[in-house]
This record gives sequence, C-alpha cells and structure tokens, in this order.
Amino acid sequence: MADKFSQGEPTWYLRGRDVYVEWPKLELERRGEGVYPLNREYIAKSLNMVTEHLDCAEFSLPAFLTMLSRYRESSLLSPADLESYKNAAIGFKYAMDDPHEDKHGCCYFTENHQILYAACEYLDFN
Repeated sequence: MADKFSQGEPTWYLRGRDVYVEWPKLELERRGEGVYPLNREYIAKSLNMVTEHLDCAEFSLPAFLTMLSRYRESSLLSPADLESYKNAAIGFKYAMDDPHEDKHGCCYFTENHQILYAACEYLDFN
C-alpha cells in the first residue's frame, strides 16, 4: 500500500484516523444497535503499522486481536479481513529475541512498550 504513512510519516500521523475509530462500529453491530460502514483506509493504515512492524505497532495490534476473537462473526469483516489480521498477528515480533525480522528498530525497552508487547503476546497465544 503506497500512501503517505508507508513512505515514512511518523506514527503520530494515525492519531484519530486508525483502527480504534472503527472498533466502536463493530461493537454497535454486535450489540444490535446499528450497522455502520467501516472506513477501510483507517484499518489498512493501522494494519500496515503491524505488518511492517513500525515503531508503536504494538499499540494497534490489540484491536486486531480483539477483532479476531470478539468480532469474528461480524458482517462488517470478511474472511479475507480476518485472515489478514491473523497473518499480521502470527508475523508480529513480540520481543527482541523473537526470530521475526525487525525492519524498523522498534522500541522494546520502556514500560509502556513492554507491557503492550507482553499483553499482545498473551492475547495472541491464548
């Protein structure tokens, strides 16, 4: 996907325009309170962060893990969507000693990053 973000925009570029803006729409559908179309561009940008393992990707990954577990039956998510989220989770580098390639030198050391990596790994493998 060739867009501004994948060409080196900083991670703050997504604030307010990411998968978390779309998540409530899935919950509303699950509760039977309406069906609202997803903004696929916002989801794609967050997914790109995860699949490219850009710095702060671990902030977006929990949304995709939740989509896989809680919203699997949503009419808003296609089997192809779910498969791409699953592949992103499987290919994610959860720790420095994880054998997956670290393409962009992500931060693993601060407390907020450490807890997110650990929580994502726990959610993914449970």
